[in-house]
Amino acid sequence: MAVFKKLVPDAAAFEEAKTQIKNLAWWDDAKGKGADLPSSPEVYHVHPVAFAHQISIVNNKLITLEMLELVAPATNIDYLTSILEDINRYATLYEVDTKLRICHFLAQVGEWF
Repeated sequence: MAVFKKLVPDAAAFEEAKTQIKNLAWWDDAKGKGADLPSSPEVYHVHPVAFAHQISIVNNKLITLEMLELVAPATNIDYLTSILEDINRYATLYEVDTKLRICHFLAQVGEWF
């Protein structure tokens, strides 16, 4: 766990990451339903649908409210909060998904607020 805490130093983010990892676990549930699975306690497989779902949750947080506040400090916080979900949905759709692309996007939209 110490390694993960170094990767995710924020306590709330760490707990969220643990929850996401727990949501990916399906082995014991499948075993309990009589599935013919290996008995080894070490399993290195993630159900692809669950994995894709968890990634989509994480990716929906590409752009944060704090980022919007930095590029649009004079804009009403309620307005920024109201558009944040849509911004993240379209950021994912249009592949604004790297640090560089996010920086370019924020530099451009900061003028519009």
